Amino acid sequence: MSEKKPQVEYKQHKGLHKPEFLGNKPLDLLFKEISELFIDGDGFDAVQSILKKSHKLEELPPKESRYQVVQYLLSLLVQLHTLSNLERHQNASVKKHNLITISMHDMKTFNMLVNFIVIQGIYSCLPPGVGIPLPKRFLKSSQKIKVVKLGLPNGEKLLNMVIGEMLKILEADGDVKDFLMTGTGYSDVLCAIMCLLSYPATSSNLTYQTLFDRVEQLCPTFELIKFYSSLVSSQQPHFKLFVLTRLSNIPLFRNDGVMCLIEYICGLRDEEDIDIEKIEQVTSILLSKPTNISSTEYFKVLGSQLYEILILIDRPVLTSVAGHILEHIYLKNSLIIKDFVFQKIWDNLDPKSTDNEELISEKDLNNTINVIISIAQKAEPMFLIALFSPILIPLWNYLCFLQQKGKSTKVMMGVLVSFFTIVNSVELLNEIAQNLITNMENWEFKLGPNDLPMIIRTPKSLDSTKTSRLFDTLDASLKLYMSLLKDLDKGLVNKVFLDVLQRWLNGNHTLIADENPFKILINLRLLEAIASKFKDQLAEEPEELLVITKSFLKNVGPATTSYANIIKPEEDVDSDDEDEDEKTDKETLKMVLELLSSVISETSVANFSEGSIKELKEIQTILPNLKLAATQALLERINLIINGEPPKPKSQKEQDKQLFERAISSLNDPLVPIRAHGLYMLRQLIERKSEVISVDFVVQLHLIQLKDEDPFVYLNVIKGLEALIELNKEQVAPLLVSLYVDDSQNLDERLRIGEVLLKHITTANETIGELGKLIVSNVLSVIKRTDENTKDIRLRMSAMSILGMCCKVAPYCIIDYITDALDCVLGVLQLETSKEQNVMRRAAVFLVCDLITGPAGLSGVPKGYGSKVLISLRYIRDTDNDLLTREHAEKVLEIISESIRESMVIKGGDMEQVRTIKGI
Repeated sequence: MSEKKPQVEYKQHKGLHKPEFLGNKPLDLLFKEISELFIDGDGFDAVQSILKKSHKLEELPPKESRYQVVQYLLSLLVQLHTLSNLERHQNASVKKHNLITISMHDMKTFNMLVNFIVIQGIYSCLPPGVGIPLPKRFLKSSQKIKVVKLGLPNGEKLLNMVIGEMLKILEADGDVKDFLMTGTGYSDVLCAIMCLLSYPATSSNLTYQTLFDRVEQLCPTFELIKFYSSLVSSQQPHFKLFVLTRLSNIPLFRNDGVMCLIEYICGLRDEEDIDIEKIEQVTSILLSKPTNISSTEYFKVLGSQLYEILILIDRPVLTSVAGHILEHIYLKNSLIIKDFVFQKIWDNLDPKSTDNEELISEKDLNNTINVIISIAQKAEPMFLIALFSPILIPLWNYLCFLQQKGKSTKVMMGVLVSFFTIVNSVELLNEIAQNLITNMENWEFKLGPNDLPMIIRTPKSLDSTKTSRLFDTLDASLKLYMSLLKDLDKGLVNKVFLDVLQRWLNGNHTLIADENPFKILINLRLLEAIASKFKDQLAEEPEELLVITKSFLKNVGPATTSYANIIKPEEDVDSDDEDEDEKTDKETLKMVLELLSSVISETSVANFSEGSIKELKEIQTILPNLKLAATQALLERINLIINGEPPKPKSQKEQDKQLFERAISSLNDPLVPIRAHGLYMLRQLIERKSEVISVDFVVQLHLIQLKDEDPFVYLNVIKGLEALIELNKEQVAPLLVSLYVDDSQNLDERLRIGEVLLKHITTANETIGELGKLIVSNVLSVIKRTDENTKDIRLRMSAMSILGMCCKVAPYCIIDYITDALDCVLGVLQLETSKEQNVMRRAAVFLVCDLITGPAGLSGVPKGYGSKVLISLRYIRDTDNDLLTREHAEKVLEIISESIRESMVIKGGDMEQVRTIKGI
């Protein structure tokens, strides 16, 4: 028999599943031997019978017999592993081209061997409710296999043997190990050791923890999260608790735990669109501290991993999600972010002095800058101020250093422009103005071996060479500062100029000259540079400038005005200190009068506010007291302004118009944070129902920005469109619905519009009114589409989510469409059966649940549809090719059954509901 069977298997009938040529290498011969074991099927009795005839296995009791059979087949698997690696080592072609040593034909035999070991050696030992049920594994001959359940602790010895033998392969390299890791094998071994470790009767064995650690570390983190997530539905309480504990502890024992958790929950490995709800879900999970670790240690690990994610600027979607998570956590508890993320940034940009010459390496400094670039995309002002305030001057010094060394300053300049545009802080902008060329006390930047900046220790005192270098860098720093100002809002620039002027005119009373002798010079140079570059801009809002001018002129002493013509100063060669002071005062007055002349000459009469006129009137009374000929022309110009038509105060509409113009300008900016801030300003106007908002125009602005691929921008667009619906539901919502169902529109944009509609439904609840019916009728038309143009199922999935939400929060909108809705989901369940449509069927199962068990209850199901639903769900549960779909169908059937039971218990008269669901 053993001689004839191989002939039937290998030599007769050349066809698709029969090899035309059989090799005679050891690996080929071993596969031939293994295939003979399964010639009568893969049932335990059949394999055992062949083994007894071929290898004369002893007659043993069932438990020992199972152990003996599984052990022998495991020895064959280990031999396959050894011979496969030997083939790779000896065959130069296999090694060179990285070919797989196991042929496609032999893979069938390999899978039968592994499945037999897993079913008879692992599943037979697992308690009920642990692992994937055997029928759901859908092995080809699974219906023929009979498994005698040993359970635990009876199967402990067998499980130990299987795990031990499997580890010999899993902890080595090779094709067999790769197949076990990606298919059946590894996950079952991990499940087995988890069961031993969590089951009360076996958990006391301390060696299991070591075994578990060895097995678990073999799995990549993302796959581990997927695996644990698939096991959380286990009905075995000890096992389920163990799974949940490991899942919550992943950030603690995996350095990429947080990153993989974000990728898994937000689906970043499948698509790049970000869902705000998923971000909130990740945030909630990360804030749920495991009980087996202190808060300090946990958030230290969490902060470190978020920091590492933010370094990855080449993965903008991932860093954007991480940034949003940081912001969400900051709003809940700012100390967590400050202590465990921001502090590391601060320490790397303003390090404490040590005895080491190198304080911060090139790599660490570059990583910190990357983190700042990632975080700077956020638009929450307080969040950004908290990060930037302690390191603003080091960042400015870093920018100046880049310019000094001929490196690109574009990115860092963009970060600062974005920051000041969002936070609109004149105080922080002034802080830079007062420290244009300030050196840090204990450290300085230097180019390292890789030509990247690093931070090194420097002596506390400045030598003459460094002092000379300060003069050399002043012009460059001023130019850089002007570049920063030119991209900022003019209001900020004006305020900076006024503050610098105030400091200069007040004799720099806020400065200590002994500390830094260059600050007076810097203020003067700043005044000249700003006045020259932004003259027209300064003239648009002259009131505060006039206040400062008036204050100075009031305090001018008689010695200052003793010169014949202050505007054209006389030459004076007197070198006495007193004469020098008088000359300085004279020059100061000259500059103030020239500034006043410029303001009243360049400023349009319409730009003089009521407050400006008041200040001019006071200046008008002061100028004659100076007794200077040069003031006559100024007085004449002031008289013309004062005697003209009195100015009107700016209305709220005019202020809104200015904000609207700023928002439009920001939308055209190349920097992402500024575009997002422009959308934020528009949303402010929308939410206060400003008169300047033209709904059609602003909707179009948002739709244009909806095309932006940056998640930070389109998430703000979604918020803006939500606000527009609230502003004018009748006009905006139908437009968005029409765009959502229009096949000619971009798919990604339609999905984002779908998110807007979903959020509005969630917010409006039962107040959604007739709009709900309009949405329902249109999303049903989307779900029904199954032509070639809808191969991408994401839009239909989105439509199902919207319909499901309507069922939950506004069921009356569904009443007129319940029959169509049920026909849709039943059509999906019955007709869309391919593997590619698995996700559609899962969504349809959940939608059935929403339709039947929503607020409308069982009574909302049309007569006759109840039986159709139950038949379809039971068929899906028993036959679907997707495990998750089957599990979802089983859960929904349980929910329906529970609803029926509740209906029967509550009131006998409600039996009509039961008849409805059963189709009676």
